[in-house]
Amino acid sequence: LEAIVRLEKQGCWTPLVAMAMPDHLHGIVLIPHEQRIQQTIGSFKRDIGHALPTSWQRDAFDHRIRSYPHYLEIRDYIRANPVRAGLIGRAEDWPYSAEWPMRREPC
Repeated sequence: LEAIVRLEKQGCWTPLVAMAMPDHLHGIVLIPHEQRIQQTIGSFKRDIGHALPTSWQRDAFDHRIRSYPHYLEIRDYIRANPVRAGLIGRAEDWPYSAEWPMRREPC
């Protein structure tokens, strides 16, 4: 979470949702048009890698969210991830997630 907030303060993105699973991360962030997605994700990976021994996959899976209903669908999918994995019974009980208020629609 510290790395997410650090990149927000640097103007690299606006976080909306973050969830850590045992073997992967989910996140929804708004990245300004002038920022390059791969560079921004690379900065995030480097930041985490300095603090924790981490083995990252080569690329990130990025997906453009084009409407508010689509955002809600993706957010709900992320929230349900630990339940689908059988780690908890209720999504709201997962301690390794955070959400930030949406300041504008992601499209």
